[in-house]
Amino acid sequence: MAKEKIISAIDLGTQTVRAAIGRLGESGSLEVIGYGTASSQGIVKSRIEDPAKAAEAVKQAVLAAENDVKSRVDYTIKGVIVTVGGSGISSDIETITVDNNAKDSVITEKLLAEIDERFEKRFTHKDKSPVHVYIKDYYIDSVRKRSTEDVLGSQGEKVSALGLGILEEKKELDKIAGVLNASGQTVECYCFDAVADGWAVLTQDQRQKGSLVINAGAGSTSFAFWKDGIVHETGNFPVGGDHVTNDLALGLGIPFNLAEDVKQNFSKDASEIRVCGKLYKNRSVETIIQSRTEETVKFISDMIKEKGLLTQIQSGIFLTGNAARSTFNNYVRREFTSVEIKTPCPIVPTEPAEEGDAKEIKLFSPHYGNKFQTDPGTSTVLGMLVYTAQEETNSPKRKSNGFFNLFSLL
Repeated sequence: MAKEKIISAIDLGTQTVRAAIGRLGESGSLEVIGYGTASSQGIVKSRIEDPAKAAEAVKQAVLAAENDVKSRVDYTIKGVIVTVGGSGISSDIETITVDNNAKDSVITEKLLAEIDERFEKRFTHKDKSPVHVYIKDYYIDSVRKRSTEDVLGSQGEKVSALGLGILEEKKELDKIAGVLNASGQTVECYCFDAVADGWAVLTQDQRQKGSLVINAGAGSTSFAFWKDGIVHETGNFPVGGDHVTNDLALGLGIPFNLAEDVKQNFSKDASEIRVCGKLYKNRSVETIIQSRTEETVKFISDMIKEKGLLTQIQSGIFLTGNAARSTFNNYVRREFTSVEIKTPCPIVPTEPAEEGDAKEIKLFSPHYGNKFQTDPGTSTVLGMLVYTAQEETNSPKRKSNGFFNLFSLL
């Protein structure tokens, strides 16, 4: 029997730190065998502000996941894939051209691997490093090709590639690595939160046709546009659900935790909201919520229109993160009237999928399936498991589909 492959992921959320452990089988099924959470500390707007507090939160989440999994597998988390997000994330587009000196001018894996390596160097700057690199198009002797499958084995003397780099500040990556080290873990690679969500909530067909994933978290809001199976555009805005809560706390003159309750209980169907025995006027609450939420949604809308993505969204807009179940939905629907808006949770059946397309990793868990399907906040940590397993299974020889720093699974 082949040695099992274990994948571990940690989502450094502003409200919650989540740890998940997955076991990858030969059939392509990925079983979630461990899951733990802890209240987030030291993380503001998806950025590390207090490393010591953040490390303690990671320790608690990891311990919960390890204790959970040890009833089934004797395993201790050692190396993890971890999220990045917030205002330091940016994207860049570059073109790489190489001469093909292979016999008969046949394009091989080796040549494409060289292109990958050149992109990684090109996107590495003094203060930023690539977290993902996606090749959007290839050109063989100026003839456009849409995918690696179209390029491999074909002939051409010059091969060009148009690549998208998703970049993070080196100082933030160092902070994250320091936090994980202080908690007893080692970072093996990073994943942008909106990219991870795409692996958790989108089907293979939706990643092909054109889908926009918006991660509406507590501290920040980010998006990734998927088409042709890869990410074509990204964006982020350092405002999330906590900023709405903070506005309510200031506007109503109440503590933050009470303002969060007011936000969660807000409904247009009532004239007043009762929280902890006190009544709050619905109109006042709605005005505060509307102002901040409309600002966020308008910013995202402007970015999407500026990038020319609106007409390319064929499968809909998918809202993830904790704020996806709040009034944020209503404002997104109002802004994007011509696009279907969906609020999916990760579909994690209790049994492995029947044998099918081996290229698509299928999550399952007899232990947590129902829990995941009622919590949109789990999409990022589960998506990181799928993302890693996908690359380990389908791209063992070279980096592709945005995956960098591929690590050896146990």
